[in-house]
Amino acid sequence: MIKLNRIFALVLIFLFVVTLPAFSQSNYPSPTEAFFVNDYASVLSESTEEKIYLLGKQLEEKTGAQIVLVTIDSLGGQSIEEYSIGLAMEWGIGQKDKDNGILMLYSNAERMLRIEVGYGLEGAVPDIKAARIRRDYIAPYTRNDDFDQGFLNGYTALVTEVAKEYGVEIDGNIGLPRTDDPWGETSEYPESRNSFNFIPMLFIFFIIFDGVFFRFKIISTILKLIFWNSFFGGGGRG
Repeated sequence: MIKLNRIFALVLIFLFVVTLPAFSQSNYPSPTEAFFVNDYASVLSESTEEKIYLLGKQLEEKTGAQIVLVTIDSLGGQSIEEYSIGLAMEWGIGQKDKDNGILMLYSNAERMLRIEVGYGLEGAVPDIKAARIRRDYIAPYTRNDDFDQGFLNGYTALVTEVAKEYGVEIDGNIGLPRTDDPWGETSEYPESRNSFNFIPMLFIFFIIFDGVFFRFKIISTILKLIFWNSFFGGGGRG
């Protein structure tokens, strides 16, 4: 009998430990009537909220996918990953059978932003593209507290990518990003921006390496070969 009581007590403790995180993380805000834009941190203007709502509504009507922007005052001790996953599950963002929802979550106290993409849209917005949207379209504005333009740019970029995935067109006049964004582009992500200085830098490092370790013997040999080929037309003894 004592053994059974101990087993029963252990089971209760186990259930308490397992369910405790669920209770502690369930204090999420309720979605607003607009649903697609929920500015609990009060960092957006009404006009920006309206533009985001119209974009989100249009995307949902044409594809069924949902992109939701949420700003909060604080994460309340949770990591932004835990909070975003919990909130997305609590609200049921996207179609349940397709998991085609995206959550843009910003916490004002921690100055942190996360883009949580459902499995159904990972092909349209993989991690590397989500990171570029944060870096190139949102961060240049939010670091200067221009949340209106930053979040509108980011939201529009996400809508554009999802629309491409479904093969539909979205009215760009609603929330088109400003033409003076960091790269001067609105819908394409420049692949070569991070590597456009790579070749000159590699050449400089090669010269330094050759000078330090080989006293420019490699470069001297290359120049001699170039001179020989250009002067004699590539001829010479075999």
